[in-house]
Amino acid sequence: MRVLKTVSTHGPRRDESKINQIKAIKAAQKQLGMDDDTYRAMLVNLAGVDSSTKLDFAGRMRVLDFLNGRSVRKVFVQFANTDDPERGKLLKKIGAMLSNTDRNADYGHAMAKRMFKIDRVEWLAPKQLCGLIGELEQDQRRRERRNGDSTNNQSQRKNSQGPTGK
Repeated sequence: MRVLKTVSTHGPRRDESKINQIKAIKAAQKQLGMDDDTYRAMLVNLAGVDSSTKLDFAGRMRVLDFLNGRSVRKVFVQFANTDDPERGKLLKKIGAMLSNTDRNADYGHAMAKRMFKIDRVEWLAPKQLCGLIGELEQDQRRRERRNGDSTNNQSQRKNSQGPTGK
């Protein structure tokens, strides 16, 4: 008679994975500044348990997905020399535009270098800053079209042009 060897699904590798997932859940809780009562209420709502150690694999994944969706923090792009009255508003506007499109300051510097052969956005003249703002607006419209977010804006533009579309 042949004896079949059974493979345990609760081996050391599986336990490590569970521990790492629980650590990730606790790290996200800390990053979000979630107090213990709120954290436990979230666990009950998402998985029906009051402790991360009681979560099964599907529950851990559900909680991690939820927390990862919440933990995305936008970074506001700021440039130096915003105290200059002439250029300050333009630099702040560029920083806000980069932040709204999930771009960082390096993207703005790269555009300045490509457009004007100047290494940093802060070093651009006011006229050049206006040109950079125009390019960022075009980039934003391009991204909206690509993502399908501007279907309302396009129909509004067509309606404002009149019945002939001119």
